[in-house]
Amino acid sequence: MTPRKAKPPAPSHLSSRSKGFWRRVVGEFELETGHLELLQRCCEAMDRCDQARLVLDEQGLTFVDKSGAIKPNPAAAIETQNRLQVLRLLQALKLGEDAAESATESARGLARQRWSRA
Repeated sequence: MTPRKAKPPAPSHLSSRSKGFWRRVVGEFELETGHLELLQRCCEAMDRCDQARLVLDEQGLTFVDKSGAIKPNPAAAIETQNRLQVLRLLQALKLGEDAAESATESARGLARQRWSRA
């Protein structure tokens, strides 16, 4: 992938954080149509991960069901699955460690915001 002049816009349904990530990636790399599709899926997985994290922050990692058994919050699995998906898609895009670190740092920033409010 090489530097690109024309930058395709981020899909409108993405969060502002994912749109920022999109802009950084398309600003640094020339992506073909297939790569743009992978990037979109990566950004969508980042958004799902963030949504699951918000649910976990509000509801916690576990809940008590009707019979009194402690069960894992399904949002924990959603967060984990989407984190793995982001990493796989970044690897498929072959963007290198900088892009993976950018996505990871964004997730760390959300966690810091959450815990600074507690």
